[in-house]
Amino acid sequence: MKPKSNKNNDYEEETDENFLNQKRGRGRPKKDPKENLKKAKNEFISFLNNSIRAKEEKEEIGLQEIKTEIEKIISDTSKEKDKGKEFEEVFKNLRKQNINEYFIIKNWDIEEKKVLDQILVKFLKELSSKVNKTYFFFALKLIIFLREYINYNRQKFVKKEKLYSEINGANIVGQIGNDFLILFLRKFELFKCFEIESVKDIEKEIIELYMHLCFWLTENNYTETFLEYIKKEEEEDNTNKPKKKKKINKK
Repeated sequence: MKPKSNKNNDYEEETDENFLNQKRGRGRPKKDPKENLKKAKNEFISFLNNSIRAKEEKEEIGLQEIKTEIEKIISDTSKEKDKGKEFEEVFKNLRKQNINEYFIIKNWDIEEKKVLDQILVKFLKELSSKVNKTYFFFALKLIIFLREYINYNRQKFVKKEKLYSEINGANIVGQIGNDFLILFLRKFELFKCFEIESVKDIEKEIIELYMHLCFWLTENNYTETFLEYIKKEEEEDNTNKPKKKKKINKK
């Protein structure tokens, strides 16, 4: 698969078309993006109205509280000593970051929203006014993990002194969903890091929040790609299911 060269950025990105073909697999009919968007809109139009997410009356989330929570996340990831080299590489930039220079704090009051860092902050900022504090911090951790994983995964496409999320847009979020959710969060058993009392199935909730993020990116014209993540039940079913043999009618 030949990547598409992007002269405006310091990396080479897969084309949307090639990505969608790759995820479909051989023989599967091409999905209509309009159908995907319609389905996502129907499923997640009331996403924020769920009782575990809904904002409590007069509850505000301050920037200092966000700083404190980020520092806690940094501390928690530093305690994981047995996850291996890949885990350490994903979080190395996070751990050496000056908290006041971290992308969330640095971009919180910036109006311009062109690159991924700024776009993710806009998503969080909007979310902070619509969900309760517990759920916001749940989402904050997911966005931090996602951002650090993207920079680790795509760093080979940018110059060493820059981070992918500082100079590129949001198309990668829809493209990298499978890798982030399955090959990273599940592989390193990180779903347990998100546990909150009101959520029984953490993995399912994270997947729904991720899909909501992808739908939000599409609605706000930040991406032209669609999340092709296959929910865990379907993915496991397709992996384990033996291929059906065609019956041959003997004459």
